[in-house]
Amino acid sequence: MKSIGPSRLRPLCNILQSARTIWSWLCQGVFLAAWLSVALVTRAQTPELRGWWVDTWHAAMRNQSEVDALVNTARAANFNALFVEVRKRGDAYYVSRLEPKASDVEAGFDPLAYLITRAHDTNAGPRLEVHAWIVTYNIWNN
Repeated sequence: MKSIGPSRLRPLCNILQSARTIWSWLCQGVFLAAWLSVALVTRAQTPELRGWWVDTWHAAMRNQSEVDALVNTARAANFNALFVEVRKRGDAYYVSRLEPKASDVEAGFDPLAYLITRAHDTNAGPRLEVHAWIVTYNIWNN
């Protein structure tokens, strides 16, 4: 009976070493591909804020036509958020029991409520976020 010595096992060890190396590279490649695909999908799904600051010192919130123009312009420019000044000098661009309505707002018109309705109306285009911005230190009205 012939003995099994190192010279007879060397070819088998070489084959096993090659298979182990191939298996290792294959596992590393699969792991890298999975990691890259997760990273790319996560990056693609990261929300983006494209906001527009709207002040009420200029025409923007005094009547329905101004609000309509504001929303249409924001959608056309691919914005997805509006930061709207709703209190600038102790007056309100919304219905309030505590503060008087701004003097340049059309009678019976609630600018903030109408803006939110128009901005969230997805039949007219993509939904816009509305963030109310309040000036806290100016308290005079006239």
